[in-house]
Amino acid sequence: MIIGVPLIVLWTSTIIDAVYVFGEVDVQAVRALLVSSGAALLGASAIVSSLVLFAMQVNVERMPFGLFRRFGADARLLWAFAATFVLSLAVATSSLLVSPAAAPIVLAVALTAATVVLFLFLYTYRRALALISPHQQLAFIRRDVAREARRWGRRASRAALVMEANDQELPKLRRQGTDPARLAFFKLNPEWSGTAERGVSYAAVLARRYAGQGDHEVSREALRLIIEINFAYVRARGRTFFPQNPFLPTPLATEGFVNLSLEQLRQDARAALDAGDEELVRQILGALHGLVHTYLEIDYGDEMATRTHAHLAAAYLTGEVERVLLKAMPDVLMEGLRLMGRSAGALLVVEGPNAITTLASKITSISAAAVVKPDHRPATLEGMEQLARLTMQLLRTPHHDVKHAGQRLRDNVAFVATTMMKLVPEAPPAREHDDYLAPYYSMTSPTALHAQVVELANAAIAARADDEQARKILRNFAQWSDGMYRTYKELLLLALERESGLAFHLVSGIKSMTGVLVALSNASACSDHVRAELRRNARWLISVLSWVPRSEGTVHRVEAFQMTKTLFEATLEAQRRGAADVASAAREILLKWTVEGGANGQGWAILPRGTCALAVLVVADDDAEPEEMLACLRAALAEVSNLEPDVRDRTARELREEAVNPGQQHWSSSIGREAREVDRDALRALLMKAADVISPA
Repeated sequence: MIIGVPLIVLWTSTIIDAVYVFGEVDVQAVRALLVSSGAALLGASAIVSSLVLFAMQVNVERMPFGLFRRFGADARLLWAFAATFVLSLAVATSSLLVSPAAAPIVLAVALTAATVVLFLFLYTYRRALALISPHQQLAFIRRDVAREARRWGRRASRAALVMEANDQELPKLRRQGTDPARLAFFKLNPEWSGTAERGVSYAAVLARRYAGQGDHEVSREALRLIIEINFAYVRARGRTFFPQNPFLPTPLATEGFVNLSLEQLRQDARAALDAGDEELVRQILGALHGLVHTYLEIDYGDEMATRTHAHLAAAYLTGEVERVLLKAMPDVLMEGLRLMGRSAGALLVVEGPNAITTLASKITSISAAAVVKPDHRPATLEGMEQLARLTMQLLRTPHHDVKHAGQRLRDNVAFVATTMMKLVPEAPPAREHDDYLAPYYSMTSPTALHAQVVELANAAIAARADDEQARKILRNFAQWSDGMYRTYKELLLLALERESGLAFHLVSGIKSMTGVLVALSNASACSDHVRAELRRNARWLISVLSWVPRSEGTVHRVEAFQMTKTLFEATLEAQRRGAADVASAAREILLKWTVEGGANGQGWAILPRGTCALAVLVVADDDAEPEEMLACLRAALAEVSNLEPDVRDRTARELREEAVNPGQQHWSSSIGREAREVDRDALRALLMKAADVISPA
């Protein structure tokens, strides 16, 4: 526009100069030219306006009624057409003003008007295309909502200043939490959110319409607009929201605009599910997840307040994911579980550990239900992934008291694992239990929970004594591991009963987690109270292995997982880290396993291997008494009635052979390696005495 005015002036002056250069003009010819040109422009304006308006209204007639009125009667477009008619009429009527003297000026003005009409035609064409474009339609909605939100926000701020000037109590209340003056203004002007409400409704309808046409790019932008409108609404409202109190319910906690937004998305999700539109369902779930984050930005004036509206959005998200479970949409179901896990993580960061219990329980129920259908079992894998991720976030959180949330998470994971083992029989070489439960229980995957726990534990151990973050992590480990032994015990017994390959990971996990807890108890930043809790939990956890049944089949399966070696390594690590109580408990379990397992696990050489391991542990421990170990071995042998004499004799011979060259019989295991490192003379003497206890002959 700024460039066009000088061009028109230059064009007019050029025409006038040209007329004067070429001499006088034919007045009649100029009049005829102006009349014909004006008539042609009038006809062209009528035709163009009719075609453009008709084409535009045909394209927008399926819009919501409010948008149809808004775009079907666009002021700029109508004024542009009015200008073309006026300029065309001016060209035609300018023929009445032609005279020999004025002809150059009239002709220049008429030609300029005709040029402007041409540019107006181009403008109306581009304006019509913009109005028809769904991206521009969404941009218009976005601009209107943002403008109205800013305007009402400024009005509320000015009104609040006036109210606070007249009431001295209001500023005190605002400093304490909520903003009562601003709230009163919005209550007196309920129409302030009308533009935002219409914008949400229009965006939801556009998302549904264009997704039905296969244009999911537009539907994605429309759903993103709903999130932006909600963010503008939250920012304009300020500290005028109230959380829901279960003991003292208040109607102020109910937000009509929030309910409208969530209901619009719910309706779109139902329609998309009925139509089988997986992409739109995925986008709606993402929009609900976005609203969870948006409502977490609400300032309730109290850091301890429950994020009521974020929990409400999470409930809507959960409800739609549960409905997806009824459809054959495993990919969408996995995406829904992923979004639920992220929403729970966001609630954990803002509100605290107890905020995740509901969502974690829902993830659990959906993951367990997905076990029933083989096509849906990848959702079980995703659910375990999210529960493992929440566990890591729980261990890192700076919030206090993670015990309840940690226990609920463990119970949730155990429920999924129990459901899997009971409903899905595992027949070799299939490893379905290992595969689908791997994110939480796998001891071999570098991305599983165990690898992440070890990495976090190493960071806490390496921290300085005054590192506050490390202290919080150590406290979280102590609270999280409290009662862990119950879950491991139930799952291990069930895994052994069902002959599940998960038993290997559980046995290894018990040993490894015991070592982690003992190592954490020696961290520089660990307090005496936390150290006592960690070692108590480690002692109870390793004691789970004492519950392994001693039936022949079970002994064979567990020893195939290197049970004797596992107990030896757990005891040795506890000894080296100074956890005498943990080492004593593990050594006692090893002794019982050696004798009882040796009696029922013929063919696995449990008795000689375990006795050698016990002897190595006693020699490696300066505080241990060899005679006490021999007395315990003698008492344990006396309690076993099914230990055959030939087994005793064979064991004694192997121990005497081992005494000649310690480490020779178990050269490839950790027992043999450690036997070659300790005092050989002491080990030799102890092995000979142990052989005499087992079989004096």
